[in-house]
Amino acid sequence: MARSNFVHRLVRKYREIASTLGEPETDVDALTVSLDHLQAVILLFEPGYDVGQLAKLHRYRRRPGVARGDYIRTALQILRQSPEPLTALDIARRTLQAHGNPNPTRSQAIWLRAGMMGKLRYWANSTGRHPARFSLPK
Repeated sequence: MARSNFVHRLVRKYREIASTLGEPETDVDALTVSLDHLQAVILLFEPGYDVGQLAKLHRYRRRPGVARGDYIRTALQILRQSPEPLTALDIARRTLQAHGNPNPTRSQAIWLRAGMMGKLRYWANSTGRHPARFSLPK
């Protein structure tokens, strides 16, 4: 049976509040009361719904000290300063080094490369070979 949009939003709010229960500086009593009220409203609209099966909503934590877009701005600056085209892995390694990681592991560079590939393809020219080498248009 398909859930209504209203019940879906209530369930999402329930999961969101449940995920904040473990965080420091939260008013546990007020959140527990809110969860009880949400559970009652959900059961009004879907009487057989099992609220106990709901998992907490996982929020992705931002990296401390790194603002959104910092890595790609640094990568573009590295491309501007580079005399020859670079592979995405080389760009990721140099970006991590510029952000205070003097000896990044291969897995760290691969994760950053995966996050930057879309923007690199948008902003930079690629050679088309494998592995692709990127440079900025003149």
